Amino acid sequence: MAQEAPVNGVSTTLASPGITSTSQTTAPLTSATGFTNAQYHCLITDGTHYELVEATGLSGTTLTIVRAVEPWNGAATAYTFAAGATITVIISVASVLGVIASQMPWTLCPAPTGVAATDTANITAAITAVASTGGVVQLRSGTYAVTSAGRTDAGVTYNTGPATWSDTHCVSGDVGSYVLGLGINGRAPQILTVTAGVSFTTDIPPQGTVSAASMLIVLPAFVLPEGVTVQGMGAATLTGGAGWGSSQIETTKILDSGTGITCLIRGAAVNQSAKFGLKDMAIWGSSNSTMMGLFVSNNSWFLKCDNVDFCYHGICGAALDDNMNSDDFRDCLFLGNGKVGATGYTGGVLTSYFQNISSAAVCFYNCFFDQNYGWGIAAGSGVGAYGVTLYDCQFNVTHASAATGSGASAWLASGSGWGDSQIVGGWSESAALYDLVTNNTVTVIGFHLYSPTAYAWQINNGPCNAIGCWFANHTTASITGTGGWNISWVGCNVGDPYFYSGGPSTQLQYQGVGSSAGMFCDKAITGSGGGVAPGNFTGTTANAIWQGSGAPSTSGGAVADVWWRTDTPTTPLQQLYIKTASAVWTPAVLGPLASVIESELTTTNATAVATYTPSVAMNVNVNIYFRVVTATTNVTVTATWTDVTGAQTLSLLTTVAEPVGSYSLVGFMVNSVASSAIAVNVTAGTANQVYASVLMTEA
Repeated sequence: MAQEAPVNGVSTTLASPGITSTSQTTAPLTSATGFTNAQYHCLITDGTHYELVEATGLSGTTLTIVRAVEPWNGAATAYTFAAGATITVIISVASVLGVIASQMPWTLCPAPTGVAATDTANITAAITAVASTGGVVQLRSGTYAVTSAGRTDAGVTYNTGPATWSDTHCVSGDVGSYVLGLGINGRAPQILTVTAGVSFTTDIPPQGTVSAASMLIVLPAFVLPEGVTVQGMGAATLTGGAGWGSSQIETTKILDSGTGITCLIRGAAVNQSAKFGLKDMAIWGSSNSTMMGLFVSNNSWFLKCDNVDFCYHGICGAALDDNMNSDDFRDCLFLGNGKVGATGYTGGVLTSYFQNISSAAVCFYNCFFDQNYGWGIAAGSGVGAYGVTLYDCQFNVTHASAATGSGASAWLASGSGWGDSQIVGGWSESAALYDLVTNNTVTVIGFHLYSPTAYAWQINNGPCNAIGCWFANHTTASITGTGGWNISWVGCNVGDPYFYSGGPSTQLQYQGVGSSAGMFCDKAITGSGGGVAPGNFTGTTANAIWQGSGAPSTSGGAVADVWWRTDTPTTPLQQLYIKTASAVWTPAVLGPLASVIESELTTTNATAVATYTPSVAMNVNVNIYFRVVTATTNVTVTATWTDVTGAQTLSLLTTVAEPVGSYSLVGFMVNSVASSAIAVNVTAGTANQVYASVLMTEA
């Protein structure tokens, strides 16, 4: 854009016949005094309508103008104006930006036309204007219509120098397109020449091996070079539409009606510290026909995406390949990406798209994921998103596609020694399968997992940590998994039916985990076996601790399993059972073998105050206490049991007249065989005068 040359205090009216159509590009002036043959902005108004135009030339009293170049009070609309309407030279927003442009690498893209060929060319030309030095491309408000192209070619092979590739699917129209796929391992090569149906050449070779591979051949709507930022104008607006998030658009919108990638970042050619930027715009596909809104090739560092909407792309809103460092997405929306019938990886964001290589730092701040099919964020290579940090991100609705394991809000992973992933704050509200899936070292802090799914979190392996998280609305358990080690949950709140961690683990730790419905895990607190689970043997895990009402079923559980009985918590030998054989549950001793307190002797007959029948041979301590309440009474106390020699009787008192008072007899031990009762019998000479207490414990 040329620097403007406005003048102060210049104004006149329109001469007859005025501006008679909204497409008219000349304005007849009553007086041309002060107007110049230069470039500046003018405001035309009749008191009702206001339109900002750009003056580009003057011939006599006829001013050449570009119509509705900027919004006035939010609307950039061309009107008709009768003679007498006022036209005044002004300083507009674009005027100020023009001054800035003269002081720094900056270019203002022409206003959108709605014609794909024109808008695509204008954006590319504006980027080219600052590509050599780096700078800012300013898009105007409105919808830029662009078109991209893309397809997948199978069986592509790189044949070495001079950068020649075999491809039986290539066509002459591929010149200028880019090659993406497994083995590129660096900057995306651009096609220079084509021998149709045979081969093509590129400007650079791949850095890896490409042999009979499926490659993407894409002609993006525009390529973003290093050091260049493309930004739109204005804040977000809302229009009518289904769903409270589905109608959000930006003042500047790029609508891609093609089948490829809207914006491609090739990767750094020389300087990996060069910055890339996209700001304040929406990048939309047309009915999910495009592959991606953004593809970031290998080694692209310092990408800044601020307030960008990536919506309705067939594979994903944004894809990042390997070795991404310090790439940030802030206040971005990922809406409606992926397809319900897709069998591959699709969704809002896919990292490690071709290369299974860690990235050091890809951060998403306050981003919103909604109505995506497949995953909210995952990896295109199927291992989880490496090196990703999610700060206060929201996952609203994530739909399942036809791909196995799809329907998860986030699938995160960590690389070997670097590229660990984490979540800080935010929530997942309605995922079709899981709120969260993790591989390797992942830390989750203050995240709310609320989806009404079977599980909140699938842990493929550890270590991983949940700190201050909330788990609710899930239909069975909060956690499931296939393995892991050093897995911990600290200060979490669980509102699910139970808390469950599956798979072999070397160490599971729970600290300060609160639950309104019980807290359990399917693996031991320490060690690789054992665990806790509610229900009557609904799982198959060996060495488990079960719980339920009633005695355990002889057919349930495995040898060494434990059963906590919930309906008789104070009854000896009816509290805890250990499975000692394939169909045998043996009661465990948790407290006294027998405990009787203040048993009143209501007759003068001998009364068995306490009995206990051991299931195995054992030593038993017996302690006896009694009291006489109102008058001297004869008292007799005996104990009976059976040892290996036969029935035994011990007389502790024999018709002894005991005055009113309390008495404790000297305790004694007996050795009893299994299945024979140990009994303490007390006889009172007068009914209702004696109260006896007995305690039997294992010696």
